[in-house]
Amino acid sequence: MAANIGVALAGFALFLMAQALTYLLESPKPLGYDLSILDAGIMMIPMAVVQMIVAPIAGRVITSIGARKLAVIGSSIAIIGLLMLTYTSFLGLSYVIGSMSVLAAGISMVNVAVINILVFSVGRRNMGLATGLNSVFRNIGGAWGGPRWLVH
Repeated sequence: MAANIGVALAGFALFLMAQALTYLLESPKPLGYDLSILDAGIMMIPMAVVQMIVAPIAGRVITSIGARKLAVIGSSIAIIGLLMLTYTSFLGLSYVIGSMSVLAAGISMVNVAVINILVFSVGRRNMGLATGLNSVFRNIGGAWGGPRWLVH
């Protein structure tokens, strides 16, 4: 259950941040950066690239430091990324991209750690059920992290 709650929170944070960044990047000046939809999407590419780089590295590092430590480290990095985004998002696009990259690195570490905690905490017989349920929780977190909080 802890792994499912952790992955739901990670999905919540990732999708909430992506939605908020879309508003920030596309909103007219002085509230945002007045980018087009295409340009806003291009600004989010570094976040995806960082996740593709950090996740395999985290998968290799997890064997030496353990899943719980990696989850704590990833959560700490994600919090730092969110704080950076909060305090530097209006200083320029390079600060936004840097903050998003730090956040993406932390979230990908949390995802790797949570999946490993899940796999090692259930028996082989229930592994398919546990990983499927974990995907459901990730989707629930992503659904709640999207536009629901920003529209009202």
